[in-house]
Amino acid sequence: MSGTITVHDDDAGRPDYAYRTAMSGIFYDIPYTSYLLDYDQREENPWASIETSYGLYGFFPALDTVRVTWDDGSATLRAISYVFAIGGSAAGIASDTYTTFDAQGRTESVVVFVERAYAVGPQLSGLSYSQTEYDPATGNLDYSYVRHIDGLIEAKDFNAAAGLIDYAYSVFANGRSLAQDYDAQGRLDYVVDRLADGRMIVTDYDLLNQHTWDSYQIAYSASGQIDSVVVG
Repeated sequence: MSGTITVHDDDAGRPDYAYRTAMSGIFYDIPYTSYLLDYDQREENPWASIETSYGLYGFFPALDTVRVTWDDGSATLRAISYVFAIGGSAAGIASDTYTTFDAQGRTESVVVFVERAYAVGPQLSGLSYSQTEYDPATGNLDYSYVRHIDGLIEAKDFNAAAGLIDYAYSVFANGRSLAQDYDAQGRLDYVVDRLADGRMIVTDYDLLNQHTWDSYQIAYSASGQIDSVVVG
């Protein structure tokens, strides 16, 4: 059995907060708060309202979402998913996602933390992280950053107006890094590949047909000397 209770502000009579209760399981009739909505009617905080919801995992409630609406109309939403132990109860957080919206409800950014743990087996354990920024006016990607569990880091910058990639940068677990520059049409223009042993390979593409070659690649030794030149 469940029910929702709303408490009003004594002075203005406006809703101050509301909460909903639910029962915690089939065999145990233990009530718990499944939803809570708090309004900042007296303007004592930088937020206008906070909505919190809880889910039931096994016989135990756990936080599902938190949505904060700020005074300027923008909002932040936190959503959690869980990994489960034997019996169906939540054993830990699997992913934790933070999404921000502007005052018109358009997505500005999404940040995701993902936890992966294994007791046995060859799989990797650890935390991955991603951050994605959007241009609210167009909905196009503006920037993305991903740190993978295996150590790989990938960052990309986009032309938000056109939705095309401008620049990409990757760092590998072995120390290698790769920088890629793109032209206004999203075509790969210039690449710098720094290998883990100190060598470097630089490739330039003749996208504007200014040269007799389509690509020009120079390989450098770890000491900075030119090892080879490849013209394509």
